[in-house]
Amino acid sequence: MALPAALVSALGFGLPVVAVATGAVLFATAGPVASPGGVGVATVWLDSPHEASVLAAGEVPVVVHATADRAPTSLVLVVDGVVVGERPAGAPVLGRLVEAIIPWQATVGPHTLQARAGDLASPIVPVVVVSPSGSAPTAAPTAVPTLSGPTSTATAMPTAATPPTTATKPSTTRPPATSPTTSPPTTKPSTSTVVPAPVVTSVTLSPTAVDVAPGCLTAVMGISAKVTGSVTSVKFTWVAGTTSGSGSLTNAGSGTWTGSINFGALSQPADMGPVTITVTATNPTGSGSRQAAGTIVNCKP
Repeated sequence: MALPAALVSALGFGLPVVAVATGAVLFATAGPVASPGGVGVATVWLDSPHEASVLAAGEVPVVVHATADRAPTSLVLVVDGVVVGERPAGAPVLGRLVEAIIPWQATVGPHTLQARAGDLASPIVPVVVVSPSGSAPTAAPTAVPTLSGPTSTATAMPTAATPPTTATKPSTTRPPATSPTTSPPTTKPSTSTVVPAPVVTSVTLSPTAVDVAPGCLTAVMGISAKVTGSVTSVKFTWVAGTTSGSGSLTNAGSGTWTGSINFGALSQPADMGPVTITVTATNPTGSGSRQAAGTIVNCKP
């Protein structure tokens, strides 16, 4: 997973962006960049939208990554078998990993998305686009059938004549000097609504296992989280044995927040074994969080 291209470019790929109390430094590089021993694995994948996503019609930013021995110069988006957009790839990370964000004008209905870079192609990702409001369309109401056959027309019944009444003298009582008034309510009903706390629906690590021995280039673990609701900030913490750290994720659009940890560049190496990453989304009402588990191993070229 990766940061948006603009942010990655501004950071210069690999400059430290946050220092934690333990002395650990997090780097803003992203995604798997090589296999152990420096042998490259050529591949293309979509970071967003995810498989089986339900999207609103309109412009959808599609985040594409690719890695190969020789970094591609451009990435192509194919929807339903037709090329709908192409963007130049950003500056490669470690000479291999590139990213591009390709806008897609989504229309209502089911679609399949795929990314290409030269002769490489990503897996096909099925998504569903619904009405512009972002909710599933509902069936239109059907007309109520009318009964056939003769109908009867109601006729007004004659009313009896009202007998004359005895004439009365007009009242000489004067109306009151002032008419009663109705006081308006002293307070207006509140129209404010409470914004619910955000929900972290999923957290994905890529790769789930990283090597941290000197000389290995796959110590970067990417983080991608899906968040629904109003969000002020999305942060993450990680714990590996007695070592821990924290950082922030960046909004990649469509409810996706991304970031990464370069375990191989930490001034205090992370412990070998399991690593737990917790993503927490916050707004003024409250917060929601979700965890994902990975592994830190020794590189054996």
